Amino acid sequence: MEPRTFRAPNTQSALEMVQEELGDEAIIVSVREIPSGPAWQTWKKPEIEVLAISAQNSNTQVTTDFMGTAIQEDMDIPLSPKSPRDYRRMKNVTPTISRSEIETALAHLAGPRASSASRHKEARGFEAKDLQTSLLSSPKEKPETRIPNALLNLRKHLIDQGVDTQLISKLISSCGNAQSNHALEDAARVANHIKYQMEAYIRVQKIDPATVLTQGEKIAVCMIGLSGSGKTSALGKLAAYYLKTLGKRVAWISTDTIRAGAISLAQTYTRSLNIPLYLAYTPQDLERAMEEEKQAEIIILDTSARSPYQESDIIELGSFLTTLPNKAVYMAAPATAKEKDLREAWVAYSPLEISGLVVTKIDETKYYGDMLNLAWHTQAPLAYFTLGTHILDNLLPADAKKCASLILGERITG
Repeated sequence: MEPRTFRAPNTQSALEMVQEELGDEAIIVSVREIPSGPAWQTWKKPEIEVLAISAQNSNTQVTTDFMGTAIQEDMDIPLSPKSPRDYRRMKNVTPTISRSEIETALAHLAGPRASSASRHKEARGFEAKDLQTSLLSSPKEKPETRIPNALLNLRKHLIDQGVDTQLISKLISSCGNAQSNHALEDAARVANHIKYQMEAYIRVQKIDPATVLTQGEKIAVCMIGLSGSGKTSALGKLAAYYLKTLGKRVAWISTDTIRAGAISLAQTYTRSLNIPLYLAYTPQDLERAMEEEKQAEIIILDTSARSPYQESDIIELGSFLTTLPNKAVYMAAPATAKEKDLREAWVAYSPLEISGLVVTKIDETKYYGDMLNLAWHTQAPLAYFTLGTHILDNLLPADAKKCASLILGERITG
């Protein structure tokens, strides 16, 4: 099945069009920036073009990336150009390339750097297995200069950021196959293309359910997570946002009643915001507190840290949350934590119906690969970013563009 083209002013809008037309499981073939008008209208802002194919109509096959490495096993988009015009047309619509056509793609991307011997071999039609052998040979036989410097440098940057190597292969493959020789030598254009690609792998929360309450409706906003993940601080920022920015009536219930420090911190936040505080030692206490609080539209529910490796902890946490008829459950995910630990926590907490991730401590690191990996592996929507210690600010709605920018070197300070 041929891929379908979707164009929009930005990546998020284009991806929403893909989801609406092809469903959430649609396969993204490529994302690129294109002119929004005739070539002479240089003042017009470029559009984003997304090529996608329905997952229901794709077959399984092994594909290779820009460097000849197997990276995925889904697509059914042949690439067998009959002429240079066909090749130029088709190279921009798919990162999938067969073994027998690797030489054509690499020769096209290498341009004048391709040796005369290589071109002579191509003219004689040497077999793809010879090329594959050369690609997988020792570093001395396969110099890195075969990859344009701008693309190679960005690949090294992504590795340094800790981005998953499989995802890096997908990003580099798409960029190498979609861009011209000239564009691949332009570091800024390469970075922009990779940025748009990364945005396609990041889901964000479209609407916070606490911000769209109907008349007389009440919702509990719950935060769960590992010890030291910044749950209570994140809830303080959310409470301030709902109260000061949105003008909602807010109350606070804490089930973290074992640690004196947790109770003291909850008291500090509620006194600063002038909102009521309830302590719930049991699920029954939580249920009574919800019934007693008649004024609040949003109940901030702080929970104690629970180990994802202790089934009894998860069951006890679930016993509190099941008493809430209307709730939004967020998991605090520190930007400083290991992605593997957070992923296992996500799996353990999943029965609690997590609405999204609140990425905390965003200002305490300059390496954000684990954040991207977590979003990619779990497909969990990012809801908010938090930074700093002030409760009345430093809460940012999650944004795929901002996340990609952080990975490419942008800094956030609080």
